[in-house]
Amino acid sequence: MAETTEQQAPPVTIYPSALQDAASIKDAANNALATRDTKSLINVAQQMGVDTPQGNAALKTAQEMQQRSNEFKSLVTPINEAKTDGDRNIAAAKALRNVSQEPLYGQALIAFMMGQKETAFNLATGGALKTTTQYAKDNGSIIKVVVNALGQAQSYFDVEQNRVLTPEEYSKRGGSVSDIDNTFAMKSAEENRARYNTSFQNEKIAVNKLTESYAGLAPKLEFIDKFSRSLKTDLPPDEYAKLVGAIANSVGQSSTKSNASTYFNQINDNKSKGQSQKVDAGLAAKLGIPKELIGTEFSIDGNFLVSKSNNQKYDYGFLKQQTDSASLASEATQNSQSTLESVLTSKKFQSAIAGKSPAEQAKIIQQMKTAIQFGNEVGAELSRTVDQYGKPTFLSLPTSASFVDPQAQLMVQLAQHKQNAEQIAAYRDHFDKNSKYYDETKTLPVPGAIGAAYTAKPIFNQVRDRWSKEIQSIMEGEYVARNARQQPAAKPKPQGQSSGPVAPPASNTRPSLAELRRQAEGKK
Repeated sequence: MAETTEQQAPPVTIYPSALQDAASIKDAANNALATRDTKSLINVAQQMGVDTPQGNAALKTAQEMQQRSNEFKSLVTPINEAKTDGDRNIAAAKALRNVSQEPLYGQALIAFMMGQKETAFNLATGGALKTTTQYAKDNGSIIKVVVNALGQAQSYFDVEQNRVLTPEEYSKRGGSVSDIDNTFAMKSAEENRARYNTSFQNEKIAVNKLTESYAGLAPKLEFIDKFSRSLKTDLPPDEYAKLVGAIANSVGQSSTKSNASTYFNQINDNKSKGQSQKVDAGLAAKLGIPKELIGTEFSIDGNFLVSKSNNQKYDYGFLKQQTDSASLASEATQNSQSTLESVLTSKKFQSAIAGKSPAEQAKIIQQMKTAIQFGNEVGAELSRTVDQYGKPTFLSLPTSASFVDPQAQLMVQLAQHKQNAEQIAAYRDHFDKNSKYYDETKTLPVPGAIGAAYTAKPIFNQVRDRWSKEIQSIMEGEYVARNARQQPAAKPKPQGQSSGPVAPPASNTRPSLAELRRQAEGKK
């Protein structure tokens, strides 16, 4: 992500032993690793709490470091105890043969034989080298970090730039140069390898499924977009509003399900804890709770929320039905079909198309049916896919909020879908490149790490910003102007009067369709 954040002071963490400054404890841990001070590292682990993930990781690291130290001392003891140079050489050769399968001990022995005892000790106790993966905070690039078993970095390599980075370059690009942080990450990866692998394989499937879903739905989204823009001139305003409102509800199924699931789980969680539920605008809209009760507390009694202000009950049980994709799709289909029949049989609609040829009338009716069908298919397909495979956190499901102008609501939903389609296509390319890297290095990503890195890529910001502007233009009144253009043509004005459009009132509140009509009538 190209965004930058102000550097914050290290947070203060409460460890079981006492209030400790997390930064000072990490400094002590890093010093213990650098000096191979096992006792100090154990002391750090105790300060953190050996029953915490970090404290346990520090304790295990200390124990492993001590074990390698003991093994190396056993290895070089015969060399130290040799009486002659010949005996010393024989002991060294034997030691080298014993560690032929452990290159690091071999390097340590060579350093020891050359008199570099501290280097030898550090090599031996540092343990085997491993490849870990970090991501540059500035552009999401993969940085391959080779570390020893203590988490001490040996090298940094930018895979995209194909070059070695200095520790200073790595630090500037957001990477942690704290050895103990690397230690914690490695221990977590070792202990959670099975979970990481499952998550990685599941995300591979999810990315492919979402990409396929959006690619298949693209023509349908495009049809609905063109339909909603062109048909506005052919239908009476209220009939048009009913139709696009029904399509918007169908297209927003995935968001409806997500919101219903969130509220339903939240209420049940509070119920199990014996706590009350605070009602926000979204939940109030779903349950028909008056707006004056928004922000107030409700007790939970069975399937009912009970207002603490007036004891009025509201059944939240239907939210459960909205968490079921099949039920939601069936309900959306029934509602949209009912709306379509209502529009097709209305006198206003029949009057509006009466002057058109039979072929034109049939075309309009078929387009209406197709738009309703496509809206249902878009909503059902995405709801089913997200329900089964999940989605990356950076994708936002199209809003299910109700707008004053139903066309604006539908246009925002379509824009969100198109943004998601573009993002998931770009993300698939990013994910495939990262996946190949992990497969080649035989490593696994931390769950969510690939997606988090994608939000730092320039393409993510470019797509997001472009569609944000498009959605903002919809929200700022483009469709109010269309409402105004849809009004009946004004009668000819007397000579000398302006024939220009009527200016909206000087107010921050957007004029309603009825207000625009009154303004137009007042000038006739």
